Amino acid sequence: MSQQCNRAEGDAIFPGCVLPAHLRDFLKEKPQMAKFSDANLVCEGRRFPVSRVVLAAASKYFNCLFTYKTDHHEKEFTLEGLTSVGLAEVLAHLTGGEMVLNMSNVCEVLHAADFLIVPAASHKCSVFLVKHLKPCNVLGVELAAKRFDLRKMEEKCHEFALKHLEEVAACEEFTNLSLDNLMKLLVD
Repeated sequence: MSQQCNRAEGDAIFPGCVLPAHLRDFLKEKPQMAKFSDANLVCEGRRFPVSRVVLAAASKYFNCLFTYKTDHHEKEFTLEGLTSVGLAEVLAHLTGGEMVLNMSNVCEVLHAADFLIVPAASHKCSVFLVKHLKPCNVLGVELAAKRFDLRKMEEKCHEFALKHLEEVAACEEFTNLSLDNLMKLLVD
């Protein structure tokens, strides 16, 4: 799903890890994959040919979608509430491809991973975000961690914010901090 030519400096590449190596290698070959696709996911007008069996085996969300959909002959499934960028990277992860994360797409990928119930992709996003913490983004990343119930990431953000409190206080994010979050930060 991700294209190597679109990679930029600073992108983090995470190999797909959900499927066994021999299945990943098989699915990487695009012409073969198209032959075995039995459905299309549509997101923001973009079509993603997929194998229902592969996605159902790799994600509880897709298992439910493909199992309990009333019309089992349906070939097209529209996904709303996601971006095509986030979906593309999570699908790459689920089908054994490389998930490419950067600071401009990681929140979309994290949202898609959470929505599609793909904990391994959520974990990779949280590792990426923690690695790229800065005083001026730590509070926003901490809010994302709370939103997606990523406690370890939330703890690391809080520790980082405490360690760099003076720099964090000089950033715009600090002025938007809720009273409860400000009190927690100052008490600690």
